[in-house]
Amino acid sequence: MQATPELSVLRLSSFAAFGLLLLLCVLTLFSGVSQQWFELVHAPAVYAQALQRDAAWLRTIIVFDDLFIAAYVSATVALAAFLSQGQWQVWQRLIVVGGVAAGVLDLQENHHLLAMLRVADQGIALPLAEIVQRSWLSQLKWMLGHLTFVLVGISLPDRGPFTRLLRVSLIAWQLPIGALTWAVDDAFWQSSLIWLRYGSFLAGFLAMPWLPSAGLRPRRQGSLASQATEVNRRDAEIRSDVTSGDHAL
Repeated sequence: MQATPELSVLRLSSFAAFGLLLLLCVLTLFSGVSQQWFELVHAPAVYAQALQRDAAWLRTIIVFDDLFIAAYVSATVALAAFLSQGQWQVWQRLIVVGGVAAGVLDLQENHHLLAMLRVADQGIALPLAEIVQRSWLSQLKWMLGHLTFVLVGISLPDRGPFTRLLRVSLIAWQLPIGALTWAVDDAFWQSSLIWLRYGSFLAGFLAMPWLPSAGLRPRRQGSLASQATEVNRRDAEIRSDVTSGDHAL
């Protein structure tokens, strides 16, 4: 199958997002520093101390996370373009809006954390309201991402077992996991759900490049042009026949 521009971008950005997210998971496991911890509310003194203690690893994680954001936003936009088949519907437009909005909130989180780290380094107390705001904005970011994947599931056509399984996982699996992650209070279950959430996103990014192989094909511009040429040819033949008939009369 001939690769269209949106299909090429979809494949490259999806594999990049998968690789960068996997790297972020490895960094978290190796260092013991999780950005997710800073998305929760803690006492200001404890929060500031953790920022300073984990500063080196946190800065490293944020650098790769910025790259990951660029990759997954690009993948989301390319996926919406691919699914639209050149005829944009409300679902594909909402996928773009949701993916870009989640990416913007994700970038805001990264650089808000860096700003708070600089405040803590100067010995200035972090306001509790700032930490609470960081938490609910982070929750909004994640839930927007989950909702965007639900919209992908809704817009996916049924093309057999692969797309059927993908639709179910996007609608009935990853969204409940995302919601439960923020609702549970037990540390063990919260940690387990966070890693399940990572696994869901990794599987999603890995599956996206294979959608064309599952029966989804981009509309080819050449075929549309050929159809238009054929219509014009037939129209010319009809006009020629009518003209010949008039001359005969």
